[in-house]
Amino acid sequence: MASTKTIIVVSPMIDNNIKSYQTDKDFILFKSISAFGKHVEKQTIRADVAYITSDSLGTATSTSMQYLVDKLTSNDFVRVDEVYFIAPEDDPSISVFNFMVENSANDAKNAADEGRSVIDKLEHWHLVTGPLTVPHITSIINGTNSDSETQNKYKAVYRVPRAEYLKAKMQQYSSMDDHYVADEEELQEIPDVEVPDEVPVESFPILEKLYITGENTNERTAFALVLAQYLAQTGKTLIVEPDPEYHRLTEFITKAGIEAECVQVKELFNKPREAMERIKNTKQKLVVITCIDKCPYVYDFVINLLYYNLIDTFRYLIIESGYEDVPENNMKVVVVPDTMDGILKAGQLVEPADVAFCNFVAVDLGALPETHIPSSKSVADILNDLIGVNDIKCTVFEIASLRLKDKPYDLGSVVGTRIVRRNGIGGVM
Repeated sequence: MASTKTIIVVSPMIDNNIKSYQTDKDFILFKSISAFGKHVEKQTIRADVAYITSDSLGTATSTSMQYLVDKLTSNDFVRVDEVYFIAPEDDPSISVFNFMVENSANDAKNAADEGRSVIDKLEHWHLVTGPLTVPHITSIINGTNSDSETQNKYKAVYRVPRAEYLKAKMQQYSSMDDHYVADEEELQEIPDVEVPDEVPVESFPILEKLYITGENTNERTAFALVLAQYLAQTGKTLIVEPDPEYHRLTEFITKAGIEAECVQVKELFNKPREAMERIKNTKQKLVVITCIDKCPYVYDFVINLLYYNLIDTFRYLIIESGYEDVPENNMKVVVVPDTMDGILKAGQLVEPADVAFCNFVAVDLGALPETHIPSSKSVADILNDLIGVNDIKCTVFEIASLRLKDKPYDLGSVVGTRIVRRNGIGGVM
């Protein structure tokens, strides 16, 4: 399965302009080693190559170099295949770099001599010397750096007598009467090559993120849970408890008795490998990351951890988040309680320019029927008036049970035509 190459750059001199040179690469940029360290404490990183310049280390060269090595080699959530350290020829950090690389290699060699297994952590670390200028660093990252000098070519004119010139020209055409051998005649003795049968390559789907957003309400969580069960009918689906304080999703799935593989958040932190193997190998189509015991965690970190570890194993990842937390220009389902105050709050969230990336659904949980607006057209008209557009369509979705088997739901038209076309489920928008 082909994937986009990811490149880490740690340098105070490189900015987003580097992305214009290699548009097919994903760049993650940091101005200093400390900024990189703070990032990996909360986010997972899987990169093919990292470029670090010596000016990003600061004044404490030895301490900063050790800090960098620890973050890149001893962190279970950071994986980088190749590391290039760029420094001027007379930079004192070069001796520190060479010492650590040689020390790592010696430790591995001594362990091998004693029959022990120790990995050379810095085997794929390389030193590149040269001036710390933007053009030079950019040429190294883009692979255009070269020490070869360009040789200029000149055209020379030689004068010869006319008689010699005509004689040379006549000799050039002396082969005009020779027999011309066509390609078919020259190659007719070569046997035909049999074309092998084409074997279709098995392709694996990439884990798709589905954003469920809107105000943080029971309606939003209930809809996300029903949608997770719906999508699990066609592919392995993952949903994570978004509320570390009150565990609303965990309460819903526990009380409803929904059939799913439940893995607690603390299992991911205490025994990450065992938890990941359990998630990958489960026969259940729906996996829910729950939180029963009090366990503070960062929701985005858990989402990224699961996404990069299960990217070729699961089909759908449902992300329940606030409207401002959804990446720009991403498709999302905006859940609106079908009450007047719920609609008014939703109208304040959405910008007119973002309507094209939104699918709206009004959810009715059945409490206090006098407060609900059961008409899809009425809800859509109010949203159009609040946001200042004319093309919003909003379905009123009544949730009578959190278990999908108790009541069949048609969610294809709500989530979007992408899933309808890919899997043939749901209705038509």
